[in-house]
Amino acid sequence: MPLRLLGFAALLLATPGCDLISTNLFESVASDDRAEIEQLTGDFFECDAEVRTLRDRATGTLEAGDCLQTDGSYQDFYAFRLSEPARVDLDLTSREFAPYLFLLEANLATSNPLVEIARDRNESRDERASLALDLDAGLYLVYANSVTADEEGDYTLTVDASAEDGATTLPVQARPATGAK
Repeated sequence: MPLRLLGFAALLLATPGCDLISTNLFESVASDDRAEIEQLTGDFFECDAEVRTLRDRATGTLEAGDCLQTDGSYQDFYAFRLSEPARVDLDLTSREFAPYLFLLEANLATSNPLVEIARDRNESRDERASLALDLDAGLYLVYANSVTADEEGDYTLTVDASAEDGATTLPVQARPATGAK
């Protein structure tokens, strides 16, 4: 019986059009890159920024002492690097506050190193903010945030990436990063 299962799994992985497992698309975020993003983000928000690496799922807590958005809401920062173009789904969920999600591309060798790609304002103010995008290979920064000021609580942030199967890129307008919502 185990031989049949292994053969079936090999068949699935070898079948054209099957997505790769998400962890195969993530590369390590270099500590130098993380340090530079921390400096840029910290300078922008005038805080002691800590950027964590995101490779599938992260849990955290928004709380007093975290970096503040201009509206007084708390935020945590996560970075991930894609090794190739991929379809990326980001989900930020919390039962304790209404999540707000930002995604920025980090191109640290340019004059504009952090460019906003997309955000989910969570206008329904429910327990989930999410983004689904086709992204190029590269380094990305995620802000886990709340919709309103002073909201605190635990959250889960997940990222799932699958190899592009010839899908067309979603029309996403990149804009310079701003502190305002």
